[in-house]
Amino acid sequence: MQTQMGAGASTDNDTAAASIIDGEDSILARAGGVLLPRDALFEALLEKLRTAEGPVAVVAPSGSGKSTFMARAVQRLRDEYDVVRAVFVGGADGSTQLVRVLSELCASLDDNDDDLMPDDVLGLSGLLERRLRDLSDTKRVLLVVDAVNELEGDAALSLGWLPRRAGVVVTTIRGGANKNDPNVKTVLASLKRCGVGAPLVVPALSTPEQAALLAQIAGQRACGPAALTAVRRSCCRCVSVSRPGAEPGPCMARLYFNTPRGMGGVSHVLSHSPIPNLPTHAQPLSAARRVRMVSRPATHVFRE
Repeated sequence: MQTQMGAGASTDNDTAAASIIDGEDSILARAGGVLLPRDALFEALLEKLRTAEGPVAVVAPSGSGKSTFMARAVQRLRDEYDVVRAVFVGGADGSTQLVRVLSELCASLDDNDDDLMPDDVLGLSGLLERRLRDLSDTKRVLLVVDAVNELEGDAALSLGWLPRRAGVVVTTIRGGANKNDPNVKTVLASLKRCGVGAPLVVPALSTPEQAALLAQIAGQRACGPAALTAVRRSCCRCVSVSRPGAEPGPCMARLYFNTPRGMGGVSHVLSHSPIPNLPTHAQPLSAARRVRMVSRPATHVFRE
């Protein structure tokens, strides 16, 4: 069966409402404007894109800020490429379904309502390859699929659909609390089988980076190790650990401290190694209980 193409697809005129394409703005909105430049990492990504003859992989421990980095990178890469299409898997409803991802990518590259679109992975992957090839004859094209480990189904995780060409970036978790996740293992094995070269590794945040981020969150106040440790201790009382020894991630405060009024307008808090750490796999408590459990020495860090 084939369907009319273009339904729900993103176009350069932004005429579609429910697209899962080009969602970097929503990813960055979740970060609340709290970002690090990570210019050296961006330059390393640029260099890989300039020299790679096939897809480029970006890997990172779970919770290390990979998707936020990629969202900002996509914004910057729009100055380097004529056409940029990005999918942040899990960032919107339907974005974990490979058929939906491929169909919208194909439609966004050539929004011709007179054409028929395949409704199977094999047909869609072939169409995507042709669309990319045709566009690349006259334009510089970049395709980004973030968090491929979150795609649903064996066909998606095997990466058989992945275009074997330059100008393609895929990202996945490697290491951290989810290192033993079956999906992660399958994707990493698939990258090797597909001949993707050495990946770009998004590193954990250094202590100065942690302090800089927390300073942004706290309204540009100085946030030294003592404040970071106070934050960590307070947060640890607000979660129920399900994986002892799990590595922390900078998304922790967004998950557990999302604008509770009782904390004076906190937007979110971040903590990451090598300072004593929070586990990324934990169960959130109610907002009221989170507020009650925050220690007095830590609350000044959060207040506007």
